[in-house]
Amino acid sequence: MQNKKTQARFWRLIAITASLFWGAMCIVPSGVPGSGGDQVQAAQFKAATLDQSPLWPHKSGDLQPDPNLFFGRLDNGLRYVLLPNREPRDRVSLHLNVQAGSLNENEDQRGLAHFLEHLLFCGSTHFPPGELVKYFQKIGMQFGPDANAHTGFQETVYDVLLPDGKPASLAQGLLVLSDYAQGALLLPTEVARESKVILSEMRARDTTAYRILDASFQFEFAGTRVAQRLPIGLEDIIKRATSQDLKKFYDTWYRPETMILVMVGDFSVETVIPLIEKYFSAMTARAAPLPEPELGVLAHTGVKTFYHHEKEAGKTTVSIETLRQRAPAPDTSAAQRKIVIQDVADQIVQNRLDRTIAKGTVPFTAARIGSGLYLQRFDYAELTAESSPEQWAATLAFMEKTLRQVVQFGFTAEELERVKKDYLADLEVAVTKADTRDSQALARQIIGHLNNGRVFQSPTQRLQLLKPILTALTPQEVHQAMKRTWADDQRLILVTGNVVMDASGVGPEQAILKVYHQSAQVSVTAPETLEAAVFPYLPEPQQSGKILSRVTHGDLGITQIQFANGVYLNFKQTAFKANEVQATLSFGTGRMSQPTSQPGLAELS
Repeated sequence: MQNKKTQARFWRLIAITASLFWGAMCIVPSGVPGSGGDQVQAAQFKAATLDQSPLWPHKSGDLQPDPNLFFGRLDNGLRYVLLPNREPRDRVSLHLNVQAGSLNENEDQRGLAHFLEHLLFCGSTHFPPGELVKYFQKIGMQFGPDANAHTGFQETVYDVLLPDGKPASLAQGLLVLSDYAQGALLLPTEVARESKVILSEMRARDTTAYRILDASFQFEFAGTRVAQRLPIGLEDIIKRATSQDLKKFYDTWYRPETMILVMVGDFSVETVIPLIEKYFSAMTARAAPLPEPELGVLAHTGVKTFYHHEKEAGKTTVSIETLRQRAPAPDTSAAQRKIVIQDVADQIVQNRLDRTIAKGTVPFTAARIGSGLYLQRFDYAELTAESSPEQWAATLAFMEKTLRQVVQFGFTAEELERVKKDYLADLEVAVTKADTRDSQALARQIIGHLNNGRVFQSPTQRLQLLKPILTALTPQEVHQAMKRTWADDQRLILVTGNVVMDASGVGPEQAILKVYHQSAQVSVTAPETLEAAVFPYLPEPQQSGKILSRVTHGDLGITQIQFANGVYLNFKQTAFKANEVQATLSFGTGRMSQPTSQPGLAELS
């Protein structure tokens, strides 16, 4: 489970970020398991080298990666991760993960990482402008579904979904990624034309959501490069960018040691490794290396407030956050223990929020709590709610009391047991469904782990690691974790959206601060103990129904059964998803039986 409701960093920000930073294509009009490490026999696979460096996340801690992963590194420093997987059959999800993004830009390069991503589809060594589209069509692929890219703060990722894992198809896909890595032409005509595309994209993305995102980042990450490096960049820099400017960024950051090939799908490792060597081993760095740019210093203390008005937002969002900077640390079993305990704490609070919303007595319509590590450098925690503009103050007061109640009184044994059971159930389900995981989703998870310094483990490993932690977990431990997360008086309070703040001359930020401090003066009480849930449905029938007929359609694999009470059952056994049953119940005649005098009755029912 890992707190499914709170995995994203700052829900309102990451959801927007993911949609904004997904790259657009430049279209010119016209299995063998590995060892879990780097144990590759050199005599058999000359492309691989024994890698003892700490570049892989699992080299820095005590966690072992998924034993089915195959790790390798070429002599030039380019790394690769391979995972044979047969769902869906014959497909291969292939990715070039460049560990450089908008945070690597200088002040006069803002937007060039994203601009460069576009241009890699606009002409390369083996694919002149306009030819890449034809090439993908030739091998049965389409832009968008099968070939795409995105630019983030710390990575630029190029995706190719191959129609099969045959050697010829693998070679074609690797040729394309090899051109992305080292063969960009960056022709002046293409730069000028694609500049207009980027500017059009900027205008399209100038939405209320983006403006809130931009303003919030500048407040939350003040003093750091994150606040000034949203990947879309700046208009004036895009307008004046030249081929030389883009080539400088390309040559500096697109280098073998910053790249990881990730391949997941229906292929043979023995076939893939020589192909990786063929297309990537001759690659060399084209410029002197530069150190990673300084991130800056985040220094929030005390209570800070932020207000941003967007007339067309459609809602008001109120958030209480804490945000602290720290040095990157290895992914270890101890670190995972802290994460799972905080996840459990967040989920208990989320359950409380969900119950109060269901009662309909709160001033907001949705609320979420989350915490974690962002960009390997920022510990965050956030409690967010959405309300009408008139209810912002009541929403903030409710959230302040909810948070204070948790920190002061902790959790009950009943609350903890419910979340522990849910968490363990999700871990166990993941184990049973491991063989039916989608290759593309797996590849993206692996990339996410690599770029965030985390060890990608199998569902079985996750269950073995976390089950003892969860089983022994006590309410006191969870309470202490919550107190550590919200330890001091550092609070960031944000009110954004369509609320027009009536600040009575003191200013919106002071008005927000006043509401927060007034709420803090009101005492809170311990949460109520929950009563045991009662199963709300009818008891199971004492006798089975009588079957009148049973027909099996062999060509369709469907069995039809008619019961004596008039009920019909149609069922079909499939292997699409392991340990899962899907059921649909249809009854009545729908809107056909709806009285004309009662329109909407069917929908209401």
